[in-house]
Amino acid sequence: MTIYHSEKQYCVYITIINDVSLQLPTFYIGSTSVEKINNNYHGSVCSRKYKELWYKFIKEHPDKISSFIISYHTTREEATFEEKRLQILYNVVKSNAFVNMAFAAPNGFFGMSMIGRKLSEETKQKLRDINTGKVNGPHSEETKEKMSIAHKGVPKSEEHKKALSVAKTGSTHTEETKQRMSETRQGEGNGMFGKNHSEETRQKIGTSKIGKPSWNSGRTGCYSEETLKKMGAKNKGKIPWNKGISKHNKEQEQEKRK
Repeated sequence: MTIYHSEKQYCVYITIINDVSLQLPTFYIGSTSVEKINNNYHGSVCSRKYKELWYKFIKEHPDKISSFIISYHTTREEATFEEKRLQILYNVVKSNAFVNMAFAAPNGFFGMSMIGRKLSEETKQKLRDINTGKVNGPHSEETKEKMSIAHKGVPKSEEHKKALSVAKTGSTHTEETKQRMSETRQGEGNGMFGKNHSEETRQKIGTSKIGKPSWNSGRTGCYSEETLKKMGAKNKGKIPWNKGISKHNKEQEQEKRK
């Protein structure tokens, strides 16, 4: 019997395997179209560990494998994010109860590392088009929230961290990007807008910096004359954040010596 759920054509499903030989784990979580599930699709396994066993089992024991839809989604992307959320929730990669050997990924690489692999210019352009919204359009607020949830709690490996560091080495923001960043941090966009550090916080900041050289120590020409004028005009009339800290630190030193 064909099952439809409003206009939602994609879904997240769970496949249950009744393998008495115990060669295959019991569960598999995936996402696909509702139509494929209705046509007895049970999932695609690519891992070396289970690929051969998986397709052999489906062929020889079709009556011992069943797939059930967990949730319905409007787009494939939303289904993939929900799939990944559940996979992380049940830690399917490390669990012996699941066939899954990698987390799903909206970019289509299914959690596999791309370090050391080269993409063709055509593939790079396709990825750019997808990421800039030229193909599927901009992400909805709901999708953005799901993307955020899907990436939370997923630790980065040392290899991944190193790759990110290498990728950023030597890169600089364009003047246009710098201007945008500046504008987003002005007024209400600034985390400290309308707020002031308490006296206790100021003292903690000052204490934490004792004995540490400032970032511009020994440097000259860090700021242009124009920037210095802007900084002066902006801070005119404001109480310095470290006012009184020097006195506080001296009093602490005197207390220690007693």
